[in-house]
Amino acid sequence: MRRGAKLGAGAILTASTHVFDANTGEEYPRGEIPERAVAVGSSRVKSFPGGDYAMPCVLVLRILAEGEIHDKLALNDVLREHGVAP
Repeated sequence: MRRGAKLGAGAILTASTHVFDANTGEEYPRGEIPERAVAVGSSRVKSFPGGDYAMPCVLVLRILAEGEIHDKLALNDVLREHGVAP
């Protein structure tokens, strides 16, 4: 994880975890959360001969502007924008 990044509770991040931008679909380097990013755990469907399975990944919901504060209320607003928090 880069400086200032926030990862949602319960998200799994390893060196091989796929990381995607939720807005563009761009894939970041595996296991790396960009600087000042707000990210959550998710899954993506992967097809195998035996069926389709949900594989864990991380979604970057937003990259905060330089100097933007990561306070709890602001983070909850970002999560609500994407339907991740009630």
